[in-house]
Amino acid sequence: MGVQFFCSAIIATVIIRTFKMGPLFEDFSRGDLQLGTLNFATMYCSNFALKFVSFPFMALAKSAKILPVILTGWLTGVYKLQRSQVVIAIAISTGLVIFNSSKIQGGKFDDSYFGIGLVVLSLLFDGFVNSQTDNNKRKQTKRAYAYHTMLYNSLVGFVGNTIFFAVACIW
Repeated sequence: MGVQFFCSAIIATVIIRTFKMGPLFEDFSRGDLQLGTLNFATMYCSNFALKFVSFPFMALAKSAKILPVILTGWLTGVYKLQRSQVVIAIAISTGLVIFNSSKIQGGKFDDSYFGIGLVVLSLLFDGFVNSQTDNNKRKQTKRAYAYHTMLYNSLVGFVGNTIFFAVACIW
C-alpha cells in the first residue's frame, strides 16, 4: 500500500509540474487531510480484512457500496435525499448482491466475525470518503484539476502507511 501511495504522489507531482498547474502545496486544507486519512483507513481495513474473509465475500460487500455512501452522506448533511433515491439505491444494491452472490462457492460461510467487521468498517470509511469528496468539491472552487487532491490524498496515505509500518516493526 505504501508503494502505491508513493507512486501516486510522484505521478501527481510530475503532472502538476510538467503542465504548470500551480504550486504543489498552496491550497492544502483540513478537508484534504480528512479525505486522505479516510481513504487510507478504508484501504487498510479492506486489505487487512482479506486475511479473515474470502475475496468473493469482499467483492460482494463492495458491490453494495452505494448504501454506505448514501447513509454517511445523509448523516453528515452532504446529501439531501428523496425517498425515491433511497429506494433506487437499495434496488441497485440488492441486484448487485444477487448477481454477485454466485461467486460465494456452495453457500459456504467461513468468514470470521472480525473480518466481517473490518469489511463493514471499510464500507463506512468508503462512504465517508465519497461524501467528504463531494463536500470538498462544493467548498473548493479554486482547483481546476484533481491532481492536487490526488497528491494530498496520496501523501497522507503514505505517511499513514509509514506510521503503521513503523509501529508494526517495533511490536
